Amino acid sequence: MKLPGLCFFLAGLLVSATGMLHAQNSQDADSQLWSETRLVYKFNDKFDIFTAGSYRLTSDFTDFNRVSARFGGTWQATPALSVSPSYFYTVKDPWTSDPNPENRACLLLTYRIPVKTVTLTLANTLEYRWPDNGQDAFWLRPRIKISHPVGPTKWGLDAFVADELFYNNGKEVFTQDQAFAGFEKKFNDTFTTSLYYCRRTKMNANFTDANAICIDFKITFGKKSDSPTEPQFR
Repeated sequence: MKLPGLCFFLAGLLVSATGMLHAQNSQDADSQLWSETRLVYKFNDKFDIFTAGSYRLTSDFTDFNRVSARFGGTWQATPALSVSPSYFYTVKDPWTSDPNPENRACLLLTYRIPVKTVTLTLANTLEYRWPDNGQDAFWLRPRIKISHPVGPTKWGLDAFVADELFYNNGKEVFTQDQAFAGFEKKFNDTFTTSLYYCRRTKMNANFTDANAICIDFKITFGKKSDSPTEPQFR
């Protein structure tokens, strides 16, 4: 097996093993559907602005567990490094008698390392969260992702695996782990979609584990660019 293929295979095993290890202590997991639609306007190869809306459906896929909105921008500082500040507003249980809104100021740093046909992406999101019902705190969300093209270049199709940890600095604990595996398809310079599976496993939190099918859409306006895209794990 060639080096890129071996790296991708080992990364998949790592992500799968992480989910299985955390799942040993889990109870019944909830089935969910997550989706985000993102609109991006590119000024040039260095700068863009974006807005996005997302939702999560739980159980029988009819109950909204969470709805969210985000806006921000991205600076492609170098071909490898990007910096993306944003504001995120989310409401858990939005259409119940006890909704739980939360504001977040976010800063995402992403560094991409190409290794032949494989791309290793290291990222970390720093968030300051101030919920209406809860403690204000800084959060860290380190992420590792490995992607590899599938089929000929004209397909515009990538497979990826990823893992993301959530650290609550206020309580000084890791609260959850999210493992991902799926595909990203770039149809043209305007439209990109991602379809992937997420296993969310609680570590020090009061919510249930989740098995989620995720569908993301990205629509890009403005200058055409070959700059990389990223599934926006929420």
